Amino acid sequence: MLGASRLISRSVELANEILDRHKGIELIWPVSGVLRFVAADLPRLAAFLWDLRLAIEDGGMSVSIGIIEQSGDFYKDLEEVEDRVRHQKDAKTGAEALPTLPYFAPCQIQPLLSANYWEARYDEPSRRDLRSRQSKLREELHYAKRPSLSWGLNLGGTKLPEDMDDLVISEADSYVALLKADVDGLGRLLTRLKFEELGRELEVPAPEAGRLFSVALNDCVVGSVQAGFDELSPRSANRFYPFVPFIAAGDDLFVASQRHLALELACKVGRDYAERTRENNVIQKALAVSGLKDEPLTLSFGILFAKKGFPMEAGSEMAEELVRNAKTKRHALKYKEGCVDFHWLASTGREQVGEARMRGETVRDGEVTMHLHTRPWVLSELEQALEGAEKLARLPRRKLKQLEPILRLGTDFSDLAYERWWSGLRREERELFEKALSLLQWPSHEGRPELWVDGANRFLELSLLTEITAHGDA
Repeated sequence: MLGASRLISRSVELANEILDRHKGIELIWPVSGVLRFVAADLPRLAAFLWDLRLAIEDGGMSVSIGIIEQSGDFYKDLEEVEDRVRHQKDAKTGAEALPTLPYFAPCQIQPLLSANYWEARYDEPSRRDLRSRQSKLREELHYAKRPSLSWGLNLGGTKLPEDMDDLVISEADSYVALLKADVDGLGRLLTRLKFEELGRELEVPAPEAGRLFSVALNDCVVGSVQAGFDELSPRSANRFYPFVPFIAAGDDLFVASQRHLALELACKVGRDYAERTRENNVIQKALAVSGLKDEPLTLSFGILFAKKGFPMEAGSEMAEELVRNAKTKRHALKYKEGCVDFHWLASTGREQVGEARMRGETVRDGEVTMHLHTRPWVLSELEQALEGAEKLARLPRRKLKQLEPILRLGTDFSDLAYERWWSGLRREERELFEKALSLLQWPSHEGRPELWVDGANRFLELSLLTEITAHGDA
């Protein structure tokens, strides 16, 4: 589980260690995955980059490097060096070239690499017997660095999860959550931000302004995630820490979570991040000099709930699709807060969220299309929905389960069936149901929540939230 993303995060640590041996080199963009340096002496820079490259490649990662002469326009310099790095990444040659002959046995951990390491061992699965050099190095580094991989987490007596099994809280469903987030408005900011202007505001040179800006962005993401972890981790449903941070750097976040805490984590991290960026002097000055003072930075989230054995790569792609859905809604409606989209993967036969919703969460009745979902939501809607789901969880489970077939009957028949279902509820159950939906500002008629509003229904989403947030087999 703690693979390439953890090695990428070590790149900043390695760079700082090697900088101690090379004077005259300055790290101005200390973000994992993207490192930027300035130096006055090209031979010294070359020697440093060679040592850094060897150190990173010894951990099983590859490196692409671009070098340019600094001009008077720092923003254009960043664009040019990025183009050079992109060219290197798109056309790997030399040390990064991989063998493509069909006679190489594939690595059984990273199949795209050739296996050149074999050792018969009895204490691990046989599928790991054939390994590439990179996979072997990653494995050795994992165990060598294991005590320090807690990422500053307050484990509080729990154990750090080793695999997805440790994040499962109910053998009845075996679901875990994959949460991805991306900063809203950052691309727009970066296209307008001139580091020379930011430097004048901060009274520092442009490269230093770039360093301060990148550190501020990274600190806001990491700080928000750590605060969310610290608040929610005591509610772990088993003896394991409930979260595994794969990536938390720059403008990216990717976390695996026990399912019952994932949505609340998104709410808390999103709120905390918005507050941190509002209070951060460097980020606020960057927004001001870019003419974006009234467009705050926020986080939008995509959360996939999938069974523990679902392929990580496919799960990551689906979570990314959910992030795009959330960001699209925020952009279209010009919200000042982040949005969230989530999906419960009931069938692994469909790995596209849009297709799954078209087939499983819409109802066709003649020429009319009715939607059984209203997501994506803004974060405040999710907070209200979680509060509503807490009330709804007190309804008998069987009565909630009766809602789905009712909603799939079409317009007229679903109205009749809903009337009968409503009449079968006791007075206190009706009050719970109505209060839960009123938190989402769902309209009522004569004391009964409306069934369809603008061709959509939120009943199943609230019912789903009661399943997601349930603890264990209860």
